[in-house]
Amino acid sequence: MKLRLHGIRKNTLLLFFNMVLVLVTALLVLSNIRTRNELEESKRGFYSKSTVEFTSGGSSWEELLGVLQEEDWRDGILFREGLEMEADTRGVFFKGDFKRLPLRSGRYLTEAEVSGTERKAMIGQRFEKDTYEENGKQCIEILGEPFEVVGVLGSAQPTRMDSMKWMPLGTAAELAGMEGSYILDGRTEEAIERNADLLAPVLEREVTIVTGFAEDAGGEDPGYSEKNRNVVEKIYLGIVFSFVLTLVLAGNSWARSRTQRIQVEKMLGFSGGRILLSVLGGYFRTALLALAAAGLLTGALTLGKQITAVGWKEICLTVGCVILGELLVVAAGLSLRIGSRKIRLKRG
Repeated sequence: MKLRLHGIRKNTLLLFFNMVLVLVTALLVLSNIRTRNELEESKRGFYSKSTVEFTSGGSSWEELLGVLQEEDWRDGILFREGLEMEADTRGVFFKGDFKRLPLRSGRYLTEAEVSGTERKAMIGQRFEKDTYEENGKQCIEILGEPFEVVGVLGSAQPTRMDSMKWMPLGTAAELAGMEGSYILDGRTEEAIERNADLLAPVLEREVTIVTGFAEDAGGEDPGYSEKNRNVVEKIYLGIVFSFVLTLVLAGNSWARSRTQRIQVEKMLGFSGGRILLSVLGGYFRTALLALAAAGLLTGALTLGKQITAVGWKEICLTVGCVILGELLVVAAGLSLRIGSRKIRLKRG
């Protein structure tokens, strides 16, 4: 009996450590994907792959604001570039759904704030050392004026984001005038083009920017970048295959270790459904412990700034796939053993 108990304990530990390993590795892969995407976006100035460039065209801020406040102008963000030489300082206006950069602390400017001319700003983490406290608020000087800092941009690894300063577009127009370059961006090309058509009467459209890695600008060779991306994607596919294989092996091994318990409960007259639910209770306890251990480990790595934080949607999807996938394997293995007539109760 001791040997059987020892065998069951070993299989439970195997299942536990397997699930911890798979969960942590999956979250590390997601973190690596997010980091890689951030680095690629950083080379584009954190613009999407297709944006539209405008110049002021002699319009006033009131005329531009009138278009931006129209109900049809939505799901986009408009940047005014080149406000300072030593930093990537931008005036911004946004509305609706658009891609947000990660925050180290604080919050984003609100839609009401970017529609006005308040002295509020978001800054990259590089400029935190330049802030000072005034009337209980963190402030920084931009274009010779004091701004209240409402949020700090940044991620785990250094990027161009660290050197950004964002202020309301109206504030930028008030301090630096309307003349300059404007970049329209959004989540989808459809939203970008819709908003670009609305801006046409007040801003002069220049060109649709096709972003890439120009060799003469000191970037990577496009061919090398594409090959490297393909290799990384193949590595990810290999990891996914390894996940599936280890989940199947560990789940099947754990289910097999419950064979004697299943036979005993069958002899006692328990129904197949009751036996299955009874045995699965042990699986769920092991899965919850593995989830807690994986959460503590990845949380420590994230807080220690060793990895980039992963969004909750990605976390929930990953955890759900791993635990439910393993559950299906375990349930299938248990069902086969519950329905089997060849199981014999061992003596001793």
